[in-house]
Amino acid sequence: MSSSGILSAPGGEISLFPSTRVPLAVKLLGKSIEGISKNAFRLLLQLVVNAIEGRVTQDGCLDKIRRQCQIQKGQQAPDNLDELFAGLHAIVHAFLRLEPGSLKPEIFENELKDLKFSEECISDMVGVLYGPKRASFDAALLREPSTPHLPRMERMQWRVDVIISSNALSRVLEPSIQVRMTMTDGSIVYFTASISRFHQLRHAVAAALREMGHLEQKSLLKG
Repeated sequence: MSSSGILSAPGGEISLFPSTRVPLAVKLLGKSIEGISKNAFRLLLQLVVNAIEGRVTQDGCLDKIRRQCQIQKGQQAPDNLDELFAGLHAIVHAFLRLEPGSLKPEIFENELKDLKFSEECISDMVGVLYGPKRASFDAALLREPSTPHLPRMERMQWRVDVIISSNALSRVLEPSIQVRMTMTDGSIVYFTASISRFHQLRHAVAAALREMGHLEQKSLLKG
């Protein structure tokens, strides 16, 4: 099981939710998704997509869906659209937390069937989540304030200086490396290191990257 609640399905495959940690919104969704019209579901799914992409959700949008269903085909939209929206949003958000390609479509479809999704609704979900919009979804999640992230290095400048003398010694001739890094948040990091210290830093970074690679291979952190 990972920190995000993803569990390996039988056979070692990745699953969307473990049975013991299914969000309440998803449990309620399974009780109310049956019988929803294709038109109402697509309007609701589009609303979820808009929310994920960070578009402004206007007040009364669910009432608008109810009216659209009645006008277009005379269909009666479910009264609990708020519960349906919350459940769909939880599913889409959990899916996007997984590494692309880690959840096989057939497993995802089976999980939706267990939640009482119709074949048409499953087809729409798969088309949206496995389609070309995945990259824009990932970019939108990175912009979320709740997504923990650190500023990245945007530009780096460096030079090698040689100290000819100091207050303590008349002749040093010891080279040092001066580094100036500009980060994506506008901050500037500046440091000076001796050649030996720089090699220690280089070794520590290489060791950290190697350890991160090992951790990524473990199922505990997948997703």
